[in-house]
Amino acid sequence: MIQASQLRALAPTIGELEADLKASWGLPSWFYVDPRVHELDLQAIFRREWQYIGPMEHVSAPGDVLIGQAGDVPVVVTRTEDGELRGFVNVCRHRGYKVATESAKNCKRLVCRYHAWSYWLNGDLAAAPGSGDEPGFPQESLSLLPVAVDTWGDAVFVNADPQARPFLDVYHDLAETAADGQLTLERGHFSFVRETVHDVPSNWKLWYDNFAECYHCDNIHRGSFASAYEASVGAVDVRFRSRFFFSRYAPKQKSTGTELRAENYRSVNMYPGFLYLQQGEIMILSQMRPTGPETTRQLVHYFAEEGADPDRVDRWIDLWEQTFTEDGDATAVQQEGLRVGVVGRNRLLIPRERPVVLFNGLIIEAYRKYLDQLPAASVQAAE
Repeated sequence: MIQASQLRALAPTIGELEADLKASWGLPSWFYVDPRVHELDLQAIFRREWQYIGPMEHVSAPGDVLIGQAGDVPVVVTRTEDGELRGFVNVCRHRGYKVATESAKNCKRLVCRYHAWSYWLNGDLAAAPGSGDEPGFPQESLSLLPVAVDTWGDAVFVNADPQARPFLDVYHDLAETAADGQLTLERGHFSFVRETVHDVPSNWKLWYDNFAECYHCDNIHRGSFASAYEASVGAVDVRFRSRFFFSRYAPKQKSTGTELRAENYRSVNMYPGFLYLQQGEIMILSQMRPTGPETTRQLVHYFAEEGADPDRVDRWIDLWEQTFTEDGDATAVQQEGLRVGVVGRNRLLIPRERPVVLFNGLIIEAYRKYLDQLPAASVQAAE
């Protein structure tokens, strides 16, 4: 297990990263492979930031349950009898088994299958078989541990920090940008149709760099995304904000291998690793998270507009799945190159890779804030 002292030993490097980024240099190659940096990613970012967990329609009725991850923390969201959304660490207080193992089910209680401890939908311990045999059993202090829950449009978000600021307080400039960009946030306009999961053999930051920029699109996605949209950098309308950027892509003008076109592509790419995209008759909500120093999982949810042609929806999904697969293949090759460590760091090209600079800057800032907050004892241990 990585100790706090090992993480604190990384602190002197952070100031260098900030200076490098200002000079258009990316993160050192070892930041994409080192287990200590992976732990720093989890502690400084994914246990402290809002992350998409699933669609609102999966927790629309009292008793509905939605499970997922906030980084490495398993979480469960419930709709209580009074209609409130509640979120918890999906770990039984008895022996650590999960209290919920599937989403989109409806129930009165969350029941751990291991020893049948059960919890009400508000997280309170309902029953622990055999606890009556123990005098003074502290049932009232064994509720599920809380996490923060919030929503935006059709998306449900969780934050492993139960004291986290509300979602729209963190993304304070999001509502205005969404309105200006004519994103449809009315719930029920789109309906969930499919989930896919991509397990990518590359570090999440490498995958994120790729996910943010379209400098590569005309090369890597010539037969997929770039066959439906004008993907050259000059053709994209991008608006940068504090913790996200908004994009518009125009439909491809010349004939290509697909007749799929959408006039109203608009998307928000939010730190850390969330995509909210609407185009034509479909919507895509996607969240990435690290699963190891050199592995990433991308969760993708596809939605269809009411009345959309199912065949056309399927073809759009196929195009996007090809695009995401091509991204994974490309970053897997990059990961091999960075693992060797011969090229110490990457030179970014501005302004074509400005989205990479935005997100790398937020990552470095999160590192610095977390390391600055570590107790002094950690510094002594490092010495």
